[in-house]
Amino acid sequence: MKNALAITIGVAAIGLASCGTSESGTRVSVAGLADRPDEGSILPEGPAQLAHTTTVPVTSVRPGQFVPPAASDDDFRTGLERYIGVPEDFETAVEWNHQIFEAAIQECMSTNGYDYITLPLEGGEDPNVAYLESASDEDRVGFTSLRYGVPELPPSGITCEDEAVRQVFVINAFAAEYAPFREAFYSDPRVIQATQAVEVCIFDAGESPDTASPATVEFCQSSADFQDTARKVGDELDNEFIGQYRTEIDEFVSNRPQGA
Repeated sequence: MKNALAITIGVAAIGLASCGTSESGTRVSVAGLADRPDEGSILPEGPAQLAHTTTVPVTSVRPGQFVPPAASDDDFRTGLERYIGVPEDFETAVEWNHQIFEAAIQECMSTNGYDYITLPLEGGEDPNVAYLESASDEDRVGFTSLRYGVPELPPSGITCEDEAVRQVFVINAFAAEYAPFREAFYSDPRVIQATQAVEVCIFDAGESPDTASPATVEFCQSSADFQDTARKVGDELDNEFIGQYRTEIDEFVSNRPQGA
């Protein structure tokens, strides 16, 4: 059933969903570690990409419990997002993430000898255009290849955006480690049962899970207690994941570039 209802809890931006970039401000999961259900939408399965914070809790809620409780019923951050301190407010989280991501790109470009002006979240003209227009053909190609991967990839095969994704987004930094936890989420009997209940509800409404309207999905998820089930199972798995990789996660957050 997971193909039909691979639904993502919303934040993030982090266009964020596709590769971790934040220019578009698309709403996906902030921490991006678990494909959690999002009220009113059914999306293709894929990792979310956001994670932004500068602090990591140093104490547990109780021994063996690393995931703090949700701040409210409207707090749809994953357990990992709450652990690493992602802001509860969506707009604040998107801006924070964008600044950190652009700071990582700027650091990478500077290391390779290029002056890079960070891009604004709201879009508009690239502030680096003036430099590119005045640069030599060789410098222009070197800059765009390193930043955007066009017209060709840099000699290393890794752009500064690729490097920033690994530095900023937890899902990319711990993709291999989290993979079995994601599978455990989808194979949990509680999630399977809730997913089946949502699908039955959607079919009873005369629609298909692949094309159902957001209103129908939201109603059916509510009827099946899908959000609560997904949050409970997700928090359990995130808590287990943090317990296993807490040192590495804390180090990752502390080493992440800081935004402006």
